[in-house]
Amino acid sequence: MNKVLLLIITALTLYGCNTIEYEGATKIIFEGRVTDPNGNPLEGIPVEAEYDDGYVRDIAGIGETNANGEYLIMFPGAREDVAIELQINRQYQNYSSLSNTTYVNITRSVLRADNYKINFEPVKLYPINNSVTLALNFVSSNSGRSLLKYDVLGMVNVNYIDYNFQNIPMDTPRNFEPYYDYYPYNNISVAKNQVLTVKYMLSDFSVYEVEVPVGEESFEYTISY
Repeated sequence: MNKVLLLIITALTLYGCNTIEYEGATKIIFEGRVTDPNGNPLEGIPVEAEYDDGYVRDIAGIGETNANGEYLIMFPGAREDVAIELQINRQYQNYSSLSNTTYVNITRSVLRADNYKINFEPVKLYPINNSVTLALNFVSSNSGRSLLKYDVLGMVNVNYIDYNFQNIPMDTPRNFEPYYDYYPYNNISVAKNQVLTVKYMLSDFSVYEVEVPVGEESFEYTISY
């Protein structure tokens, strides 16, 4: 079995005077693989899980990828109204030349459905100096519906992915409002020469997907709904 750097956090780091209550009896496991755009494994990529109850954030567990690009972190579960993020290559102090990806909307109900063990799809990180800008525009066609949220799937410089996109989480105090805020016009840094998938949800909870080809130059793309 490949050696994986595994660190279980038993003392939580506090971001204020409040703390996240957690359950030592419930263990959560996150595992997956990180590669470059060609599928080659990336070693030493930091991976971190964080608790979030809408007001307080605490570190849950940390680790890094091994020589095969694989990671595995284990940490205690939290109370019912606390969700978890998985951050891959998020570096707050040290500059990284590679992109980063964060999975959000990992709620307690999602964890129960997966028996508290999630094997994430492989994540591709790319050199951010190989980026162009996608100006993404959403335009309403007077359908009476509004844009609720969207994901851009593919190689994106700073990428937030809704792990349970079909779900509007109701088991957190603030319903993850910050993650669903959007601007009608976004400038997004993405890798050159790929095909992105934009997944979006409207106010009637209908979900749509659009493929967006990316070339060598920055460009604008408009989605009408």
